[in-house]
Amino acid sequence: MTVDTMVLGASTYRMFAEYWPTPASEDEIIAPSLNSLHRVVFSRHLTKAPWGDMAEAAVESGDPIEAIRRIKAETGGDIVVWGSLTLAETFLAAGVVDSVRLVVMPIAIGAGRGVFPPGQDPNMLTLHSATVYDQGLVELVYEIRASNG
Repeated sequence: MTVDTMVLGASTYRMFAEYWPTPASEDEIIAPSLNSLHRVVFSRHLTKAPWGDMAEAAVESGDPIEAIRRIKAETGGDIVVWGSLTLAETFLAAGVVDSVRLVVMPIAIGAGRGVFPPGQDPNMLTLHSATVYDQGLVELVYEIRASNG
């Protein structure tokens, strides 16, 4: 997987921008890679998306499906959507997602929002791989099966 574009919803962007492009993240092993990605923020309200002292993220405020199709056509590598469940649900429902990677941490918070849209056909996913990392982290990679309808 060669990720070159990171897509974020506005709320996730705000959380990421407060940490990743700052000195607080300098000891994080993924900070240089994450900060070097082309960044796109989907928002109906933001007009700018600063990223510390680095290049600003592009802001998409129109139809998210049209925008992600255009971004996919223009991008040489993979596109990752971090967090941003509403945006991810929109992309899943529209059939523009090729695979889903979930990193599972062994911490329970007791409640929360599901990863997939309500009513989503559970047969649309095929487990492609599962990888175990340090501290009990597990990465699950699901391929999206084409709809028969």
